[in-house]
Amino acid sequence: MNNQRDIAALSKAAGVGFEVRDAGTLAEEVTRLLALPEEEKAALSAAARALIERNQGVAERCVDAVARLLERKT
Repeated sequence: MNNQRDIAALSKAAGVGFEVRDAGTLAEEVTRLLALPEEEKAALSAAARALIERNQGVAERCVDAVARLLERKT
């Protein structure tokens, strides 16, 4: 598992992430984000926060799921 790739894919799918390949592309994206109307910035922020909250504790939930499976086998 590659956490950076996983969260990048989730972020892009949720519409809150973008990929940059160089400084020029980064500057364009930052400029675009800064130019968004306040309502869009707020919506983007809320969507990003929701994504983070949905994925907090994922590793712990996976470990718990594996532990439950192992308990069934013993």
